[in-house]
Amino acid sequence: MPPSAIRVMKFGGTSLAGADRFVTVADLVGQACATHRVCVVASAMAGVTNLLLHGGRVPNREEADRLLLGFRDRHAEVVADLSRDLGPEVDAVREALDALETIGRRLLHGMALLEEGPPSVLAQVSSLGERAASAILVGLLKAQGLAPRYLDPVAHIRVEGDPLQARPRMPDIEASFAAVKAEPGGLWVLPGFFGGDGQGRILSLGRGGSDHSAALAAAALGADLLEIWTDVDG
Repeated sequence: MPPSAIRVMKFGGTSLAGADRFVTVADLVGQACATHRVCVVASAMAGVTNLLLHGGRVPNREEADRLLLGFRDRHAEVVADLSRDLGPEVDAVREALDALETIGRRLLHGMALLEEGPPSVLAQVSSLGERAASAILVGLLKAQGLAPRYLDPVAHIRVEGDPLQARPRMPDIEASFAAVKAEPGGLWVLPGFFGGDGQGRILSLGRGGSDHSAALAAAALGADLLEIWTDVDG
């Protein structure tokens, strides 16, 4: 009989700072799946969100391109180092990262054109690192023979209010995760730090947002165990 107890495991940016650490995280998740249904909450790789937000300054077009190149290179290096571990999943991971880079280019170039960074746009930019780390982790878990389901926070973490300091709508979150919990699968990957307003727009949970995401998921799933991993040994 598959496990029924639920464990939420949140991994911070230092835990996902390089290829070896991604492998360690995937191994820890695989071990946890032997005894629990597992919800993994992923932060961005260390330094990625700060890179994209450019120290709070609005980039010009050339600066935006440099930021996106840094975003691409950070993740491409990890994927290259993980190519053997990812096996046939490597192409899907690269496609997912390319799609996120395209979104980032549209957002940052738009900011450069407007010469301002509206909060709604900054919330979208600040979500890219978590989405990228989660894409790599999903591919790695699939390559290990597991069956992770990617949970889009826009659909499952319902929030409202300030785009950069949103408030959770707990009844909506509980209803969404009740449906997830009722499904036969037992492994979910949720990017941390942001949610959605019910109209498809990304809103940030603000400082400590990934920990907040993990706490919300644990409460909504009725988790038996919540773990916050700030670092792992690579």
